[in-house]
Amino acid sequence: MAVGTPLAIGFYLGSQSHIDERYWNNGVAYTSTSQVLSLIPTISRVLYLTVNVAGVEYWFYPDLLTLVPKVGTLSISAGQVTLAMMANMATASVIYRKSAGSGPPEVQTLAQLKIDLGLTGINSGDQNLSGYVPVVAGSTLMTAAQAALLANQSGVNTGDETGATIRTKLGITILSGSNTGDQDLSGLVAKITGMGLSTNDYTTAEKTKLAGLNQTVFTITMPSGASIAARIAGTIAGTNYPSTWTIAVSGGNPNDMLITHSLGRVIADVKVYSVSGTALTMLNFNGAYSAIVANDTNNLLIQGLATIALPIVIQLIFA
Repeated sequence: MAVGTPLAIGFYLGSQSHIDERYWNNGVAYTSTSQVLSLIPTISRVLYLTVNVAGVEYWFYPDLLTLVPKVGTLSISAGQVTLAMMANMATASVIYRKSAGSGPPEVQTLAQLKIDLGLTGINSGDQNLSGYVPVVAGSTLMTAAQAALLANQSGVNTGDETGATIRTKLGITILSGSNTGDQDLSGLVAKITGMGLSTNDYTTAEKTKLAGLNQTVFTITMPSGASIAARIAGTIAGTNYPSTWTIAVSGGNPNDMLITHSLGRVIADVKVYSVSGTALTMLNFNGAYSAIVANDTNNLLIQGLATIALPIVIQLIFA
């Protein structure tokens, strides 16, 4: 083994890096092309010298100043991407874009497609249309009754009616003249101006007298009872008779009733009805009362008022 001091007889690299280290930046990729140009001196650059810039291979153009990617922009020829090369799709799925906006297509289920198409039911159309008829513009469907009516029609008009058949249906034997049948008006009376369906034998004096009559009807409703006093006890002023009136047993006869009012008018008529449920039955004179006495402008005495078991209604007609 030789010993002694080494003697420098040539040149050596100032870096411990291998010559291929130009491809790297001391073991890591260059961060940019400008870093490559600043760290690799021009004397060390050669045509198509490959360097790694951020994981992409670049090389020098002949001017040794320009770096371009070693692999240019990739393009795919038409028809080269096959279905087999696409990502695996689940059964019963389709490809379309559902998300709003532009972007890549998406894989969706058939159920989602059905929702997006607005389909309902258990299938997507396959309806049995054998029981339907096509829609005709401007037409409507006819009901069974209309079809039966139409089946009875014939000819070019609605019924092939003639004047004779129309007269027969209307019960007219002969139809002529300018009016509707030349009706026989012999049984009618001439119209008188101002008159209605009446003859003109109602005098003005009678009409004036009738207009002066002002009959008013009041009723007294009385419950059933063993006596007039018992009936009066169950009769309520303001409900069963006017609140300003009074009714009471008159004198010593339990079947006589005195009615006191403040109308200042006499009674024109008195009627008595028996009440059964909602039915009213008018009693005859003997069954209703025996007499009407003391009939003045403020009082009325009814003698022998009906003592039947049913409730009664007394109708008072004032002249």
